[in-house]
Order: sequence, then structure tokens, then C-alpha cells
Amino acid sequence: MVAFPANLSPANISLRLENVSRSGGASTNGQEQIVSSGVSRWVATLADCPVRNNREILALRAFVAAMNGRAGRTLVPAFDLIKNWPVDAFGRLLSPENTRRERLDGTIYADPAIPAQSHISAFFASPAARRATTVQISQSGVPAEPGQYFSPSPGRLHILTEYISNGIYRIEPPLRDPVAAGQVVDFMTPSCEMRFVDDSQGDIELQYGRWGFVTLQLLEAF
Repeated sequence: MVAFPANLSPANISLRLENVSRSGGASTNGQEQIVSSGVSRWVATLADCPVRNNREILALRAFVAAMNGRAGRTLVPAFDLIKNWPVDAFGRLLSPENTRRERLDGTIYADPAIPAQSHISAFFASPAARRATTVQISQSGVPAEPGQYFSPSPGRLHILTEYISNGIYRIEPPLRDPVAAGQVVDFMTPSCEMRFVDDSQGDIELQYGRWGFVTLQLLEAF
């Protein structure tokens, strides 16, 4: 597994599911039956990633060379900024940006030396089999909403599509692997194991040999 460059920050991000439906074609009267394929996979386009200095140029070169075209695999982050941080007794979000680290002694609003929750606490409340399309999640803080990404394990990316009841969500794509009760659900750093769509990915044109932009297209590998 090739490490994804930590300083690669795309200006435009497209993350979508491909191969989501199947059809036998239109009949002579124009009617067509379309069903879910059940084998959809993620496609990512990371567009206009700035490469601004020698260190970033070298990191990109090393990454592309280590990938060996379509043969290599890497964990691509979802680049998702929508989080469900826990809420304290006063209704404040306990996020790194909003939680003060120091105490305010002598007041009822004093913050703890270390925030009670620095990450979203979520886990599967019940087991689910491979290919399952619904999962039950127990979590602290603001409940997750349809449209959010999560990873049941590193490299397996899913999206919540519908809230049913009692912490049960419908998801896409179906689970790649079975999950156990108590297994952590990663809403903080969801990622997808991917490979380049072709061997030409990673080409970069440097302006005066000093800076440039690169666009990467990747496809889920499993």
C-alpha cells in the first residue's frame, strides 16, 4: 500500500459511485427496466492539486513512481469536512476549533484540561453481514445524517443514504466486509482504497520547473 501524499490538497473534489444500475435495453415499444447493479464502486477526481515547492514536487514524484501505474494501491481520504462533534452540557460543540484547552477556574463554564471528546464516538450497535445494505450505529454527539461518508475499516468507504429508526441507516454501496457489534465507525477520517484509472495519471507540467497543478483520477480497488 502506497502512502497518499499528506500535503496533496485538491482545489476541486469529485467522489461518486460508478456502475450503479443495470438495464437489458429498451424493448420495441420503448419500455426499459433498470435495476440496481449492487456492485457499484467509487471513482474520485482530485482536480487542480497545487504543487508549490521542491518538497511537494518530490513527494508527488515519489508517490506516482511508487504506484507503478494501475498496479499500486493507496488510501484516498474522502476530504469531507462535515463532522458530528459531541455536544457538552452547555450545548457547545466539542471540536478542536471551538474547545478551549485551558481552565477558567472559579466559573461553572470551566473547560476541562483535556476535552471530554476530541473525536466522534461511534460504533456498530449490531453485527452486519457482507453485502448488507443497512447498519445500526450507536454514537455520541449530533446524530449522523444521510449524505455523510464513513469507513467501517480503513479503505472501505460508504455513504449514509437514509435514516430508518433506532440508529439504523441504509447505506451505499453494500458492505464490502462483515462488521461486528462494537466495531468502530470512522466518521472522522473516512478513506477508500483506490488505484489510478490508467497509467498516465500523475503527469505534471511545472511552470519554470518551480510549481504547477496536477489532477488525479482514481478508481476503487477491492
